[in-house]
Amino acid sequence: MKNSPKRILLTLLCAALLCTLPSGSYVLATAPPPAEEEALPEEADSLQALTRGAQMGQAELVDMPEHYKYPATERGRVICLSYTTAHEKTYPYAYVYLPYGYHPDNRYDIVYLMHGGGGNPGSFLNDPRQNQIFANMADHLIEEGKIRPLIFVAPTFYRYGHTGRSLQDSWDDPNAFPEEFIENLIPEVEGLFSTYAETTDAEGIRASRTHRAFGGFSLGAVTTWEIFHDCLDAVAIYLPVSGDCWRLGRGGGAQMPQQTAGLLTQTMIASGYTGDDVLIYGFTGTKDGMLHQMSTQIDAMRTHPEVFDTNLIYRVREDAEHLLVDMDEHLFYMFQDVFPAPPKMHR
Repeated sequence: MKNSPKRILLTLLCAALLCTLPSGSYVLATAPPPAEEEALPEEADSLQALTRGAQMGQAELVDMPEHYKYPATERGRVICLSYTTAHEKTYPYAYVYLPYGYHPDNRYDIVYLMHGGGGNPGSFLNDPRQNQIFANMADHLIEEGKIRPLIFVAPTFYRYGHTGRSLQDSWDDPNAFPEEFIENLIPEVEGLFSTYAETTDAEGIRASRTHRAFGGFSLGAVTTWEIFHDCLDAVAIYLPVSGDCWRLGRGGGAQMPQQTAGLLTQTMIASGYTGDDVLIYGFTGTKDGMLHQMSTQIDAMRTHPEVFDTNLIYRVREDAEHLLVDMDEHLFYMFQDVFPAPPKMHR
């Protein structure tokens, strides 16, 4: 557990943030009570121990309950966090979701979620015109003991001033994001809020990688594959939704599936990690325009069982399209497999 002076400082910083939220931000709950001691066991650092293990990907794809689309009784809160970078971005921002009962004396797994083309951090959090369902769904999953309390972070890969109108921006910006993720975003967020990172230097980030996930939808999935290629020391869990790897070129997962799979295989081998150290859980729908691209790449990856075996899960949901509302349903299943609540958390 992090030392108490730093915890006191974090508490004060969080309070200050909540008092100075920008006008576009909102708080979903007022002063939640201190959380009960529900932290994961200290020894639970393997992906097998943290997830449903061999049961992942086996549950029937039933519809998400309708009430998950509406506010829960126990609601988390969303904070707008600005941060600086040393590169082309100036004061980018991210939305941070803190679960109901968040308390700096407890540790939380953290999930970074990236929007799709033309989107922004509000695609997941804060902007009811885009996707208010996500925060409500997360609240219900936590309140009903389906998943453990998590911190969610919704950043943007777009550089300052870019909006996605340019196809070139949508190609260049995801490719450049991993550097910002490691050098700026993780230290900013996890230096302020309570995660499993004891420190936010390279050693602290690497030591806590099994408690950190990165996922995204569409171009956010493309960004997820970029993070996989560049950030295996920082992230153990990858959640690409409806998007292939463009490392070798736009649409490369479908146009060059064997070369792409070979590149990702060599990335794993060179990192020194094995299939026990990395989890990839992909999802799309039968009516999603990215079905062919993603399925073609995943099939090619499965020809490399030395690194992609039971740690590569891929599910396709009937009739789901390339829409945010369908993405929410995909994440509904994925989160329950990857972040189940320990038995003592179930109500």
